Amino acid sequence: MSGTVNGNLLQAAEVHGDVYLAGPTPSRTPPYQLPRPPRHLAGRERELGELDALLGTVDAVVLRGPGGVGRSALAAFWLRAVAGKFPGGVLHAELTHPGGEPLPAEDVLGRFLRALGVPADEVPATLAERTALFRSTTALEPVAVLLDDAVSAAQARVLLPAAPGSLAMITTSQPLLGLVASGAAVVAVGPLADAGALELLSGHLGAERVAAERGAAEEVVALCGGLPIALCVAAALIRARTRRTIAWMADRLRDARGRLDVLSGEDDCSVRATFDLAYRDLPDRAKAVYRVMGVHPGALVPAELAAAAVDLPVEDVAEALDDLVEACLADEVDRGWYQLHGLAHVHASSVPAEDAKRARTARALVDWYRDAVRRAGDLVLPARRHGPPPPRAASDPAGALDWLDRVRGDLGPVLRLALAHGLHHHVIDMCDALKGFFIVRKHYVEAIEVYELTLVAALATDDLTAEIGVRRRLARAFSRLGRAADAEGQVRAMIASAQAHDDRRAVAKAHESLGLLHRDQGRTEAAVEQLEISLAMVRTQDRPRGEALLLLELGIVLTEVDVDAALARLVAARAALIVLATPDEYNAARADLAEGRIRLHRGEVQQAGVLLHRALAALTAHGATREAANAHLALADWATRAADPDAARWHAGVGADLLGGPGRAG
Repeated sequence: MSGTVNGNLLQAAEVHGDVYLAGPTPSRTPPYQLPRPPRHLAGRERELGELDALLGTVDAVVLRGPGGVGRSALAAFWLRAVAGKFPGGVLHAELTHPGGEPLPAEDVLGRFLRALGVPADEVPATLAERTALFRSTTALEPVAVLLDDAVSAAQARVLLPAAPGSLAMITTSQPLLGLVASGAAVVAVGPLADAGALELLSGHLGAERVAAERGAAEEVVALCGGLPIALCVAAALIRARTRRTIAWMADRLRDARGRLDVLSGEDDCSVRATFDLAYRDLPDRAKAVYRVMGVHPGALVPAELAAAAVDLPVEDVAEALDDLVEACLADEVDRGWYQLHGLAHVHASSVPAEDAKRARTARALVDWYRDAVRRAGDLVLPARRHGPPPPRAASDPAGALDWLDRVRGDLGPVLRLALAHGLHHHVIDMCDALKGFFIVRKHYVEAIEVYELTLVAALATDDLTAEIGVRRRLARAFSRLGRAADAEGQVRAMIASAQAHDDRRAVAKAHESLGLLHRDQGRTEAAVEQLEISLAMVRTQDRPRGEALLLLELGIVLTEVDVDAALARLVAARAALIVLATPDEYNAARADLAEGRIRLHRGEVQQAGVLLHRALAALTAHGATREAANAHLALADWATRAADPDAARWHAGVGADLLGGPGRAG
């Protein structure tokens, strides 16, 4: 054969059977199917760092987080930056239809195979055959695959490329335990922190505009719960009209009932639709718990509370709460304590339900809180005991105080819920039970909120005893915060109500409150006068504990003017407090502390040491942080006088540390 030959050439003496002539495989461009990533990704430094560290070490990464949190944007942004590591191409598929139905894996495989150069008429028909061909096609060069909104491990597993160095990134709100068990890494993607959320707003609206309306921008970030989809919708609505401001958007978002409507436009950019889909896929039991959490006005939901509201065993409700965590609608902030994400709570509160059913749920929630708070209060002040310890609280005063500290942010919202449903006596009961908590932990700001709500309930029910008690506590809290005029206003109102009802017990309490107010104002003589008047009245009323507490307060006040008289009253107070049917060990320790200081000042070092150590032990056991700190500081002085400098330094250090603890809050 001579000359020039173009094309295929076959030279043979004989040819038998079928002959197929195939030319060279035409060159192709590797597919690049990534959706357009954001130009700048705000607030995801942690997640990007984790992904960088995982590159080349795993063949699958699960980006897990709630809908609208920006999982796909994060994946696309990062994959674009590392696309050069995948010469075989970068593939992308949505694994869920817009309506929420899962996309069949064989359909996705068909699209992937065609994108990788397999002719359409050579794509097999069955899932098994397509899976095998996909593995063969991706066996030579590393390929990256982005799989959005996977609903199961089985759906995603058949879409993993085969070549070493390949990577599948799967975004989901599901746990996908099958993939994780097979070695997939998990990167959690949550709502943006404040700084990242403000950065995202700045990217949409301009840094200068956000800086000029910083306060309004921070409010929008908080009301959107740091959820990127919500922030993007808010920014788009602001940009839609030239005269709209960030403050305008903040004003529209303040009403929780309409917040989701403001943030929900078209289905592909709707915050409500995002949560609707997540709710639809929940098991029925989890849906019921989710609705309860929507009625609950506070942040934290212990498993026992949800169980009481849905009338199911705690074990079943714990599983339902875990379902909510797995659906990325809630977090378990501590063992047995759950919290819905910010906008998820707004959505849960908007799930349709009959008014009567909502009312029953609200009643169950308030009932549970009343009982739990009363039980915790019984532990703080055992003389007022009503029943067994509260759920999840230790069976001691310090444990009960810690439990109440955990829920104190929710107390105001729960009391408002009770008032809204006419449960005035529940409000009064809870306030009464919280007295010891606020006394010991000094949370005066929260105390004022609780007391003012209780005053509404007391006046609505014409309950003089409750009114006098809550005005008395309001006066103490106002006085401690330096709001003397407000404190005096409450005392004057107490006196007026007590005299109008001719209630001598209430009059005695009014004189006591006036005496304590005078003490806080430094008017010692006037304080002693009012406390003595109250003490004389109480002695005619068969109130041994009330008499002992007045003796204690008188002893503390008299320390400034008459040490001998002060000692006499403090000794009498302690003796009376420890012989009560249920000894008041907390106030007895206060008497020991006051007496120990006087003894130390008088040079009675040995007796002072006994009193101060006894006071410290009791106050520590009761979780009385501020008083325990004062006992340590007094013991530092005692140790100095006892020529023990090491003990003096230790007590001084511990006392200073404790003054920065819970006792200073409020």
